[in-house]
Amino acid sequence: MARMIPNLLTQDIDNDGERLVYNAAEKLPDEYVVLYSFKYRLPSRPESGPVGVTGGQSDPRAMPRPGRMTREGGKGDILGETDFVIAHPDYGFITLEVKQGQITYNNGVWYEIKSSPDGRRTEHPLTKDPVDQARNAMFTVLELYKDRTGRPFPLRCDYAVCFPECRHISGQLPASLAANNILLSDDLDKLDDALRSIFGDCARELTGRSSPGGAQLGAGQDAFAILVDQVLAPHFKLYTLLEDRICQFERESLRVLTDEQQRIIEETEYDTRKVFFGAAGTGKTFVAMEKARRLRSSGKHVLFTCFNKNLATRVREDLRAIGPAERRTAGDGVVVCANFHDLLLDTLRKAGFQMEVPEEDNVRDDFFKRRLPQEGFDFFSRADGSWKFDSIIVDEGQDFREEWFVCLEAMLRDPENGEFYVFADPNQDLFGGSIEYLKSGKLGVSRHKLTRNLRNTKEINDWANSFVSEALRARPVIAGGVPVHRLTWSAPEEERKLIEREIGRLISQGLTPRRITILSPRRREKSCLASVDSIHGIHLYNFPEEKPDGIRFATIRSFKGLESDVVFLIDIVGGTPACTEADIYVGGSRARYLLYVFVQESPPSATTCEKQVHADAGRQGARL
Repeated sequence: MARMIPNLLTQDIDNDGERLVYNAAEKLPDEYVVLYSFKYRLPSRPESGPVGVTGGQSDPRAMPRPGRMTREGGKGDILGETDFVIAHPDYGFITLEVKQGQITYNNGVWYEIKSSPDGRRTEHPLTKDPVDQARNAMFTVLELYKDRTGRPFPLRCDYAVCFPECRHISGQLPASLAANNILLSDDLDKLDDALRSIFGDCARELTGRSSPGGAQLGAGQDAFAILVDQVLAPHFKLYTLLEDRICQFERESLRVLTDEQQRIIEETEYDTRKVFFGAAGTGKTFVAMEKARRLRSSGKHVLFTCFNKNLATRVREDLRAIGPAERRTAGDGVVVCANFHDLLLDTLRKAGFQMEVPEEDNVRDDFFKRRLPQEGFDFFSRADGSWKFDSIIVDEGQDFREEWFVCLEAMLRDPENGEFYVFADPNQDLFGGSIEYLKSGKLGVSRHKLTRNLRNTKEINDWANSFVSEALRARPVIAGGVPVHRLTWSAPEEERKLIEREIGRLISQGLTPRRITILSPRRREKSCLASVDSIHGIHLYNFPEEKPDGIRFATIRSFKGLESDVVFLIDIVGGTPACTEADIYVGGSRARYLLYVFVQESPPSATTCEKQVHADAGRQGARL
């Protein structure tokens, strides 16, 4: 398949004709690169000759019509566009303009034929001449290449028009357009052949031209690489807002996630007790929520629980679930969603127990780890069925201790036949959970491995895979994305300035601030942003508070199980218990599209945070 820039879902292209051509271009051989919706800006020229023609070069077909380009803002710049630029490493490039509908050409004017409600067909002049658009784009690309390299483009070039909904064109064609340079609906089925025919009939045979130094360039890979990477792609990115690219990524990831979710649900439909193991981004929470929805629709009382309070809040909202205190008065078909400790506290208090949370740290830690789960087990072991559940789903199961699972099993109305699902990532064990217990099979459940990354770009997935063993690595499914940004700093003030600079760049590219989450192993008052209330005039607020027009700040562990389009992973310092490989893996894998990692510079002899593991990190304080 051809390399498409951008890589879109065809259903996201509004124009029917462009959608047909994009779909056909995707099926071209691998060596093609196809840019869709190519926009460009050039300084205006005093000459009256064709845009892009320099040094006395000319094309007998290339006399442009006025109005094919527009001036913007009084700056003298000229803005133009064409629908497609199709490049081939051996042949060169073709600029292609697409017009949908039924098209005809008469007396030097292109017309679209439209049908009225009463069946009459009328001709309407096109507002833009498609030949002029394609031709001007071709000369613009030539000039951009020459501006970049100082020499003419050495391969072939041409322009063409495509009418994907027409089988033939009536009327006498313009003299500036060869017959092979018109593509119709039938040509889309054999687009490679049609393009080769155009390349073979190029009026401008540029292969073999000499550079200013006299060297023969030929039709080589170097010119093609410069054309795509330095001429075409940078101009494309200039006119594609970052916000738009993330929206496109969201649509593609949602489609992939939905398909994968459906596949997993169907494959495991008859399994009532199962542990799902998967790395970050493999869709564990989404599959867990879909399991909960289906069980609820069958009339069952379902418990959805996890360790992280913030994750429980988000899932409760998404599922429209209820809290533990409400469930005894609910009818059939309900999901109760709460983090494990809140579930026990609310249930025991509802049952009349006096449950006071200790204030002293060491006593409080023991209370949540041992005493509260034991009290919960004792209660549910004696309680009647009205307190219990038909089905239990545990997300982020690696955070749970072995005795907590014993307590959960006591909550099942039917321990033999009730559904019991656990979703876990062995790489995210930050709190000293019982991942080995889950792997051992002692829980009496079968195991299922999730292997496809449905959240992150390929670049972020590859970065995350460097922190896990090969057996547990996920395969990227969603193409696209940019490399992970790693920035180093030596002092907190320097780090703060780097963060402000990079956020400023993203905002200038059209990014909505709400897409940004800043994650740190420290609380905000201990981070490099302790004295910062806003960044470039945008309010910085603490998670779990939500502000639609602000930038979110959270600790890595409080954001565990959640995700954000853009993540700034800051305050990464070696030699600290909160900065294990697992913490960095958890924090970075929250990023869906863009990831920035800010690491303190260390002497060559020092062990950096990215390689240092502290086995006891995060075992203090059971609740976030």
